[in-house]
Amino acid sequence: MMKPACITPNLMTGLLLTLLFSLSGWGAEQPGTTSANEQTLRLGQRMYRDGLLPSGEPMQAHVKDDIPAPGTSFTCVSCHMRSGLGSIEGGVFTTPTNGRTLYQKRDLPGAGNNRRNTGMNMAGKKKGVTPVQPPSARPAYSDDTLAEVMRSGRDTSGRILDTIMPRYLLEDKDMSILIAYLKNLAYEYSPGIDNYNINFATIITDEVHVDQVEAMMKLLESFVTSANKQQVDYEAQLVKLRETRREPTYRRVKLSRWLLKGPPGTWQSQLETYYRKEPVFALIGGITSKSWKPVHEFSEAHMLPCILPITDFPVVSATDWYTLYFSKGYFQEGEAAASFLASQDQDIKSKKIVQIVRNTPQGQALSEGFMQGLNDKVVPLPSTIMVAPNESLDGESLKRLLDKEKPDILALWTDDSLLRAFMEDSVPIELPATLLISSGYFGSKIWSIPEKMRSAAYITYPYRLPQDESRYDRLFTSTMKQPNSDEIRRIKSKTMASLRVLTQALKEMRGDFFRDYLFDTISMMQDLELPLYERLSFGPEQRYASKGCYVVQLSKGEKPDLIKKSDWVIH
Repeated sequence: MMKPACITPNLMTGLLLTLLFSLSGWGAEQPGTTSANEQTLRLGQRMYRDGLLPSGEPMQAHVKDDIPAPGTSFTCVSCHMRSGLGSIEGGVFTTPTNGRTLYQKRDLPGAGNNRRNTGMNMAGKKKGVTPVQPPSARPAYSDDTLAEVMRSGRDTSGRILDTIMPRYLLEDKDMSILIAYLKNLAYEYSPGIDNYNINFATIITDEVHVDQVEAMMKLLESFVTSANKQQVDYEAQLVKLRETRREPTYRRVKLSRWLLKGPPGTWQSQLETYYRKEPVFALIGGITSKSWKPVHEFSEAHMLPCILPITDFPVVSATDWYTLYFSKGYFQEGEAAASFLASQDQDIKSKKIVQIVRNTPQGQALSEGFMQGLNDKVVPLPSTIMVAPNESLDGESLKRLLDKEKPDILALWTDDSLLRAFMEDSVPIELPATLLISSGYFGSKIWSIPEKMRSAAYITYPYRLPQDESRYDRLFTSTMKQPNSDEIRRIKSKTMASLRVLTQALKEMRGDFFRDYLFDTISMMQDLELPLYERLSFGPEQRYASKGCYVVQLSKGEKPDLIKKSDWVIH
């Protein structure tokens, strides 16, 4: 695991300076075009990503000289990444495998070749990161020599590649399909890029309060304004130093605001209209109190990266690619509660578990995560009591339910309204030994849990604890230090995180403007430490940056603290 990277005190200034180099693309030529029919590219993609032949059978290969291995176990994408532009892990550099790189000769570093030719995008020195050995020089590949290296492991210089690279047993027809795919991989720049601009958009839905929108947009717009100003200033400085006139080589950062109105069922057509008018390279941030699913599906359909939208209702998927979320939202709290129960109670299979679920998006997501987590632990699934969105339970009603069910463990996947029923002195309710509560659903009302319930109440809390955040205050800019509600602070912190991730990725991409490479680059980033989260972690195929959650209890007294009852539960 790489050492976590903290945000520096001068976050915006420092990151904007690094962006200068990522958008300039000094000496890099614009990709051209190549051709192959759609069916060939589809079959080649399946070979590259899934290790499956056009027939549907697994590709066959040998590793470590003579160990047979199916291509499904050693796919091209697992090392060379989805974009084909290579990877770095633990000091091991895997070279690009896209045709534009393969069909050029590779000189030794310092021999006059540019960065694109060496593929050394991620090879700069970083504190705590193992130095990366540059790749060896070699002549350009041809179709025949490319087929040879994939079959025998011998490159165009005669060097034998590491034996961990599979030697594929491919017929000529199948080999030609794979080569055609590699020739087209990371070849033309993605939509949203031209010679002058790199276009982004952020999505806002019309029910979000204006204060929340402003908290996000001020930071995004300040970032864009400062980035463009510093790039112009930097370019002018270079021109002055060289005492020559030339055309600017930077790209201007543009940010559009896509406002979605009305019910989510209408969002798809609105998104299509925005996109036809102005294609963008990626979506950055965004905010809604509703489900992100329509935007998620739009991103998948257009292969459009979406970086860290602010939503409590992400799409939970193990296969989708084009949205990077902060977490699984309410679903993740439910999962954490299930993991906590299994870790704390070895005899959980004998316990009666009941969940009271308010029939709202929040309650449903909590319940789904909880049920999924318990199912993974192979325990009896809980009994479920559904409560309508506006239904209230008085003390008598709640007592009858609990007397009937007699739960050992009760999960309250509701808002704080049930607290009043528990607090009715006229109706003595016997609390179960364990009471599970979501801080996301309760919000600030968690601090109102009465002392008589606190010893039984275990609260899921998916953020860094409030008493631990103070030492991270120095990481905020002056705008972050202004008095804010918890909600506004979280929005600002999340927006700063999305800018941090975007800027670092663009810096490492250094002009290779391919959407898949954007996420490939993010997957190789160091962990981030933030005031809001214990850490944001990245990796190939990982689409939820914060994977943890605390389970806490309230201390005694009128001004209680949160007491950790679990470590950062990871899923």
